[in-house]
Amino acid sequence: MNNNPGSWMNTLAKCGLLEYSTVKEEGDGHVSITINTITDIMPEPSFDKQSKEAASKILSLCEISEICLTGNYGVTLTSRYDGCTITIDDLDFEPIREENLDKESVRLDNELNEIDWIGYPQVSLYIFLEKIVGSDLAKVFLRHFSPEVCLRRIYYPEECQRHLSRIYRTFKKSDYDLWDSSKPVWAIVPRKG
Repeated sequence: MNNNPGSWMNTLAKCGLLEYSTVKEEGDGHVSITINTITDIMPEPSFDKQSKEAASKILSLCEISEICLTGNYGVTLTSRYDGCTITIDDLDFEPIREENLDKESVRLDNELNEIDWIGYPQVSLYIFLEKIVGSDLAKVFLRHFSPEVCLRRIYYPEECQRHLSRIYRTFKKSDYDLWDSSKPVWAIVPRKG
């Protein structure tokens, strides 16, 4: 289900985002989801309730392992384990409805929409990142908004030793036993070219 295009389309329709989104399956089975919306990077925007609902529905389908910012105030969420990439692209203008919109997407949005956006969908990137990495790291990452770095999920203590500063590098055997892979550490690292 995590990289099933039909499941993603259904979830986006429940969020009221399918009309402005695309879902593509690559030849290797990887699914790319692009959500075109008006974005906000500030904590606690006026549309935080809708963003929280959308984040809960969308992020429940996959485990995010990397977060990169795009140059146009968007974000790319990659799940290397679930085989999908979610890109939330900012529209710096209100989209003009075209005659050739995907009628099926519009129909599904109208039929399944559980989130009531006022006007065009407006997504808070902070809400999405807070749900994944916590509020402190989300604030730091968005405050500096640099596409040159990304957030990477660190699953094992050995990986953590490579990424974190010397202060945190002294892991003992007992620390390995207590390491909780279900709540991994996140690190801000240089983005790979």
